[in-house]
Amino acid sequence: MAYLVHPPQHRGRNLMLILNGYFDGSGTHADSKVRTLCGFLGELSAWQDLIDRWMVVLGNPEWPNRPRELHMFDCAHGLGDFDGWSYAQRLALVGDCVNVVTDSRIFAVGSGAYTDIFSQIGIDNMILLESERLGQPLDLVFQYCVQQIAHWTKTEWKDEKVGLIFDEDNKPEADTYLDHHRYYKASAKYGAVLAGIGFDSSEQVLPLQAADLLAYGTYQWALKQRFPLDEPDFSAIPAFERMIKNMKADGGIYDLVALRGLLVQIRMRLGLST
Repeated sequence: MAYLVHPPQHRGRNLMLILNGYFDGSGTHADSKVRTLCGFLGELSAWQDLIDRWMVVLGNPEWPNRPRELHMFDCAHGLGDFDGWSYAQRLALVGDCVNVVTDSRIFAVGSGAYTDIFSQIGIDNMILLESERLGQPLDLVFQYCVQQIAHWTKTEWKDEKVGLIFDEDNKPEADTYLDHHRYYKASAKYGAVLAGIGFDSSEQVLPLQAADLLAYGTYQWALKQRFPLDEPDFSAIPAFERMIKNMKADGGIYDLVALRGLLVQIRMRLGLST
């Protein structure tokens, strides 16, 4: 039987809403060159349809065993539930999950940031970014996602609010998510869109596995764009590109040029010299 994620009683919040977004990050390790935050927006009916078909993929009797979840890092490295799986089997599972996503009525939203760009802009610019709550890669990608969540919610769902659910395993990032959500929810620009935030297990809440798929693919894609000699540990990029091509999507990667452009915008808004 498919796990019913709705009405969701996610830890700390009751997000029984028409519209929910599920998000996860990648590149969270200390020496990561890229930090991503990605997810999907969709209505209850779309999420239930995705859940039903995702369960069928995981339960395919042709797999060596039934994985408890699609955790992309484990799948890429053949760890955990994917121990003993062939490379072809792991690729096939990811491809089948991508098919589920591309056939679903959901919006992809994601962002990434190269982690070394902050060391290249000078102390004055860093102080300015920190005053805007944008002094870390995670700050940048969270703000971008909130901007696009607000845009698509207002465009596609008019007066609806969106509840956001994050993977509870992303500690200590979860504390940053909670703090940023509280900040943006209190703002006049985004408060009318953001309904609440929750954290839950990706093993139990299947849409979080789809978010992990998008976050990992975005991470690998961004890594390849700037560091082409770094061999990816898993061929997730073709599946990622097919997923993005075949669905409505909005994403952005912060490199040094983009960060400097953001600084110009902030200075202009504050009436500072550029």
